[in-house]
Amino acid sequence: MTTTTPNMDLVLPDVSSTVGPTWASLLNAALEAVDAHDHSTNSGVAITPAGLNINANLTMGDFSLTSLGSADLTDQASALASGSRRIFAYGSELYYRDGSGNNVQITSGGSVAGAAAGAISNLVAPASADYSAVNGKFTWLVDTGEAAKMAISDVVLYAFGEVSPNPVTIKSPAALASAYSITLPAAVPAATYPITMTSAGVLGNSGTIWLADGSVSAPSLSFAADTGQNTGIYYSSTGPTIGLAVDGVAEMTLTPTLLTLGTTIRAGSGLVSAPTYGFSAEVNTGWYYNTTGTFSATTLGVQRLQISAADIISTLPVRAPATVYTAASPAFSFDGDTDTGMYRSSSNVLGLAAAGAAKMTLSSTAITATVPVLASSGSAPAPGLSFSAEPTCGLYTSNPLQVTMAINGGGVLSFNETYIDSAVPYRAPDGSVSLPSFTFRSDTNTGLYWNSSGTFSASCNSSSIMTFSSSGIAMASGKIIDVAAGSVSAPGLAMSGTDTGLYSDAGDEFSATCNGAEIVKFTASGIDIVNGGIGFNGGTKIYTTVYSGSIGPDDYSAVTTPGTIYGAVGWAEYNGGPEYMAIENTYTAIPTATGKVYFYIPSCDSNSWQLYNSDSGSTATYKLVIHHI
Repeated sequence: MTTTTPNMDLVLPDVSSTVGPTWASLLNAALEAVDAHDHSTNSGVAITPAGLNINANLTMGDFSLTSLGSADLTDQASALASGSRRIFAYGSELYYRDGSGNNVQITSGGSVAGAAAGAISNLVAPASADYSAVNGKFTWLVDTGEAAKMAISDVVLYAFGEVSPNPVTIKSPAALASAYSITLPAAVPAATYPITMTSAGVLGNSGTIWLADGSVSAPSLSFAADTGQNTGIYYSSTGPTIGLAVDGVAEMTLTPTLLTLGTTIRAGSGLVSAPTYGFSAEVNTGWYYNTTGTFSATTLGVQRLQISAADIISTLPVRAPATVYTAASPAFSFDGDTDTGMYRSSSNVLGLAAAGAAKMTLSSTAITATVPVLASSGSAPAPGLSFSAEPTCGLYTSNPLQVTMAINGGGVLSFNETYIDSAVPYRAPDGSVSLPSFTFRSDTNTGLYWNSSGTFSASCNSSSIMTFSSSGIAMASGKIIDVAAGSVSAPGLAMSGTDTGLYSDAGDEFSATCNGAEIVKFTASGIDIVNGGIGFNGGTKIYTTVYSGSIGPDDYSAVTTPGTIYGAVGWAEYNGGPEYMAIENTYTAIPTATGKVYFYIPSCDSNSWQLYNSDSGSTATYKLVIHHI
């Protein structure tokens, strides 16, 4: 069993029943028919336009197209420039390119081009004349795509598409001396600009107008109502200068460096958003009148600067040019004193100058002045020099030649030419023996320092001299106290009173004084009791006077007893050695009316006491010495 295909009549074997050589024969015959098919009748399905993709020129093999209903041509971007005997469309018109390569226009605006009736003489290819009924336009060409020149008289212009009895006529001047050309601008301007003409007749719209120079009496730009024609604008090459003349008088002149006014300029008040003096590119930036006696500057409609008779107020930083100015020429100065003011001396450093010299510089780290800085006197609650965070802390002066330090509105430390007065304790660092806390400008290792808890010391030349504690005053080993010699009434080393203490009235000796009276004398030879005596447990006293002098033997007399010495041991020295010795339970000595002193001393031949008179004429030298009680 077989199957026959509808398009190519192929006999195909049946899959289920055809076997053997028959299957192969039928299959080979079908493939051979497919290989030879040309899509003609019974040779495959006919090709439809959907099955074609023509992407190159299609030749007809010198055969004709038959049964062609119509030909739709694509409008070419330009007239053909190659080939011959070709039909094409260009500019929505039909053209034929002849065997000589000429493009012959066949249609023109819905009509056959070049009709014999009304033909124009010498209108031969490539020149052409065309009318388009679509846009109502005549086109005159001297060549393909090249418009022809037109020589006509007056041009009468009517509004296109309207019936108007009033045309505009463009005409040449009568009795023209010579011919010239006028060339229109290359493009329309970006804004509304006046039209100008060069000497070559080229029209321009750059916004620049060239006028004759004119003069102050005959300005180049004046006004029709000014019959004298002496009010307007003129130019002078001297300078160069642009002038504004009114009635032949220069009221304003402008040079590259100077604007000179011969009269007053008054403008409208303006607004902060629309200043009187603004700019074409930014109308809300400029100057305007603010209020009585005040005018202001605005940028982008916001007030930035206000100037009045009283002050100048700026809402923005005022910056000088970036130039590094000098003290001799500061950036901010004064009209009557140009070398005094403020300037930028270097990067991040502000300088103040007076009379062309730097007086103060301010940086991020210091304020440096080359002259005294004078503040107001101030007071304790409001110091002349204070701090922004603590306005009641600083320095002030309330008396001549005195400076006081204020803390929290109260004076705590005053300085004058004679002393420093502190109202609060002064706490110094601990210091050390080689670097004391309290020291001296010319001797930094001499002064006072903290030693340990409850103790401080004095050092000299980095050596400890004296220590002060709650137990007393301790001198360092090998150190001495050197005081003034003083006197009996004003001892050099005084105690509780000014006339009680120790003093020196001669070399190599010193005395103790009480209440202005000498009591004990210390010499290289020993200790002399000058006044009073030695008390024992507050009871019996020893009255003694050490005396040296010439006394005679047996010059004595009995005396009364003003005092008693018990268990006294003594001897008389004769010319430096002990001559007589005695031990006695009592010993007395009485001053005489003449101030002389008499002693009981033992004689050489008796155990009795005798009184030897210091007034005797003996040349022997006697001294009484009390050695032990």
